[in-house]
Order: sequence, then C-alpha cells, then structure tokens
Amino acid sequence: MGSVVLKSLSVLLGIFFVFVGTMKLTSHISKDLHKDLRKEYVKYAKVFPLSGTLDFKVPSKWYRRVVGSLEIICGLAMAIIPSRRCKKSTTFFHHNVLPFQCIKEIAVFDEQNWFIAVIICKFLPDKVKNLSNTVLLLLMLMAVYSHYMVNDKFERIAPALVFFFMLTGRLVIDWQLRRGNAQSVTANGVDDRAKKQD
Repeated sequence: MGSVVLKSLSVLLGIFFVFVGTMKLTSHISKDLHKDLRKEYVKYAKVFPLSGTLDFKVPSKWYRRVVGSLEIICGLAMAIIPSRRCKKSTTFFHHNVLPFQCIKEIAVFDEQNWFIAVIICKFLPDKVKNLSNTVLLLLMLMAVYSHYMVNDKFERIAPALVFFFMLTGRLVIDWQLRRGNAQSVTANGVDDRAKKQD
C-alpha cells in the first residue's frame, strides 16, 4: 500500500513541477501566466535571502530560469526514474554478457559498461528521487519565504505550503518503507518473510 502511495506521489508531483517549471521558462503554455511570473520574480529577486546583508543583487531573469530549470529536472527525475532498486544488482559473467533485471525491464550490458549499470540500477534511483525531492522542498521553502517577504496574501502562499507538505509526506513515506524493509531482514541476512514461506 505504501509503495503505491509513494509511486503515485512521485509521479503526480513530478508532472506538476515539470508543468510549473515550463511555465516559468516559456510562454507556450500561457502567455499571461508567464508574464505575471516574470513580474513576480522581479519582486522575489529583491528579497532573496542574504542579498541585502552580503550586498549582492540576484538578476530576476536568471533567478526565474534557475528555479524553473531545477523544477523541470527534479520533476522529471521524480516522475520517470523507477522508485525501487533492482532485484538483481550483480550477477556473474556468462558468455561475455552481464544481464541486469531492473524493475520490469531487462537490459543487457557488455563487459565494458557493467559498472555503469550497477551504479544506475543499485544506487541511483532512490538517491536521485530523494535528492530531487529535497531540492524541490527547498524551492518550496524559498517560495514561501519570498511570498512572505513581499507581503503576498495567504492565497498566494498556500499553494507553496501545500506542495511543501506533500513533498515532506513523500519523504516520510519513503523513509518508513526503507525502515520497514530494513527491519524485515534479520541479523544473518535472511528475510523473515522468506522464512515464513518455507
């Protein structure tokens, strides 16, 4: 059940942030919204944290572009990258081919690329998704801070707060699932569920 919620949250949040990031970068979706965002980011750039204290100015155009690009990249990572690690992270060489089974796909790699496959299959999916989630979480904190500093009404702050809590909830669910999986393995490395089936 928890993995379904985690996958759903990852895909839906990813699609949302790709959409919002695209609106910040281009006017193809809505010219009026893009124009409004450009005006708003002029105000947000003026209240960028520590810009007054350290006496530097953030260009609003680049601030908007960086935030939009990060939202697209992190959104794609959350929506597209599989959320579970490979079932088989290492196998033995057989006829100069190293097979890896990732989620529902089987990819065959030659001897030269086997270490890249191990890294991608074993380590990257969960870490990249959680890193993307953390980056988006920080962007939402920045959005709440910016709205607050320019004295926006609560109606303008509320969406950033909602997505902040949704991203936090996704991280909590991921942590609980990982903790539950770690507790199911005993000290000698045998899965308790496998014992029950025997």
